[in-house]
Amino acid sequence: VSPVDSMSRRVVGCGRDGMEASMVSWDPTTGRLSWIGIAESSLPTNINPEYAEATEVDVSDGELSNLSGVAHFSRLESLVADQNRLPDTESIPALPNLHTLSLNKNKITDILKFAADVGVKLPALAHVSLLGNPCCPSEIFGGTPEQYAEYRATLLEQLPSLRSIDFHPVTDSERPKTVAAFASRLSANKLAKGHISAKEHEHIMKVHRLLTLLDDESTDLLASSEDEGEEAPWDDDDDDAD
Repeated sequence: VSPVDSMSRRVVGCGRDGMEASMVSWDPTTGRLSWIGIAESSLPTNINPEYAEATEVDVSDGELSNLSGVAHFSRLESLVADQNRLPDTESIPALPNLHTLSLNKNKITDILKFAADVGVKLPALAHVSLLGNPCCPSEIFGGTPEQYAEYRATLLEQLPSLRSIDFHPVTDSERPKTVAAFASRLSANKLAKGHISAKEHEHIMKVHRLLTLLDDESTDLLASSEDEGEEAPWDDDDDDAD
């Protein structure tokens, strides 16, 4: 089961209704800890020492406003903290093995600050989901396709190692455009500060437009070839090799 599929199933069905007290489920054989409905702003400090061995932790449907207590789980690989009251991820500790982070339905507003926090503290992060936060303009929650595409591009600019965002895999076609867009913004910033000339900036913008155009044409060509049942040119056998 992929991390995306596993994380998706854990998110579905989470809800506050009927939650009167936190419920703890610990499986030492798999390293999975489920601690649902924590009614405090942070995780308790006097937790069972066995829980420190957890590699997957779910603390959804609670009142958490900071994640400092996650430091108990130094081996953590997957963290689900959906539907809490987290305003940001400033309090998240350094977790070198964490590859999956789900923070759906919290109160995170600043996507750049989020990326800066996790980029430093979670070097192995590959899968992230922020659906239902103010910083995530998904169409499901009233955003436009353009706004959501910009959100994904921003995350990829800051966290290029991501493999999925909001349960959707990062596609190859997203990456060249992301790099080109980032280069153009960096160039504009350097121009504003006088670090490069207007001519140099214009040259960078021309390259940006060319890369975007080529990427669009390559995507269209590949899609057309697949529709017609043709193999991509780079898949052809080299008949002259013999």
